[in-house]
Amino acid sequence: MQNQLSYFFFSYSSPFYYVRGATLLSLVAKQLGIDCSAIFKNNTIPNGSTIIFNRFSSGKFFSSVARWCNELSIPYVFDIDDAYWALPAHSQDDAALQKESISHADTLAKNASVIITTNQILAHEIQKRFPGQEVKVVGNCTSQGYMTKGGVCIANTDSFKVCNDQLVWFRKLLRQLVDNGVPVTLLGENDNFFENEEDFRMQISGRLDYESYLRFLSQGNFKFGLVPVEPSLYADCKSDIKIIEFLAANMCVYASNIAPYGNFVKENSSKIVHVVDHDESSWQTAVKHIIASYSKEELDTSREILAVQYQTKLQQFHAWLSVADFLKEKREKAAKNNSYQALMQKIKQYQYLQRKYHSVRDSWLVRNFKKIFG
Repeated sequence: MQNQLSYFFFSYSSPFYYVRGATLLSLVAKQLGIDCSAIFKNNTIPNGSTIIFNRFSSGKFFSSVARWCNELSIPYVFDIDDAYWALPAHSQDDAALQKESISHADTLAKNASVIITTNQILAHEIQKRFPGQEVKVVGNCTSQGYMTKGGVCIANTDSFKVCNDQLVWFRKLLRQLVDNGVPVTLLGENDNFFENEEDFRMQISGRLDYESYLRFLSQGNFKFGLVPVEPSLYADCKSDIKIIEFLAANMCVYASNIAPYGNFVKENSSKIVHVVDHDESSWQTAVKHIIASYSKEELDTSREILAVQYQTKLQQFHAWLSVADFLKEKREKAAKNNSYQALMQKIKQYQYLQRKYHSVRDSWLVRNFKKIFG
């Protein structure tokens, strides 16, 4: 793919951030060399980043950063997800209650290098409100961690436990499941699995703490759990906890025929745990059995749902690439002029002064607490 791209959101931690940046935050994007972060996570803005504000980026800090971007000739994107100037009377949105919220959003929009929004109807209304501004559509899609129920689950706390040549055929088998309408969910860290945009067809959680991992397993309503593990001495010394967890979540399990899983089946006379010789042909047979367990109606319905999810993810992803490309010349010029470093310096100075102010204010309150509060 092209050189690494970076996207940086000046946003609070909110559903808006995770939905609008869904594909940029995915492990697929990471594997394709795309970095995405936000100011609530860190202050490091990669050189040449595509910077994004939204109308909830309100307050003195965000206003100051947007002004510094303009002063330093750093292009920024303003993301509008609704007609905030035409909210209904019953709305409790700040834009409906406070005129300054509308004024703040309007200022960000007028000074943006490009405005993005969610659909063509809203894009048309934005163009009427801000004549001459470039407006592009970046649609919404489900975010990482959204699981389609009733499918197949693979869970790893570190990486996919097969070598690269085996990963090629196992990836093909998982795509075969999706082709037939069986949802595939990858829980935990499976970075080495992802290859290209086609992997947006999988449901992906990313890194999870153990409590979240168990919650996903118990609430995912998965029908099957797959445990592919490359045979080795290391594998034979593993425990059978993965099978136990999957069974506790009411899954039928297919696992590679390594010692702990083979022994589990023998010791428990299990009929819902199946050991599979770790080769392409044997796993292909397992995949056929899984597909055959669903009715045609179930597969047809699921295939339609998966197609919508895949298409909306793909559309959002390519729209974000288009936005970065639209700003490429301005971003590269700002990077060459060290404008991004200058912006970070201003941000760090602002935050230092804020901490200093609060420290002084708090120490003054401590000294004068009795005088003020008695």
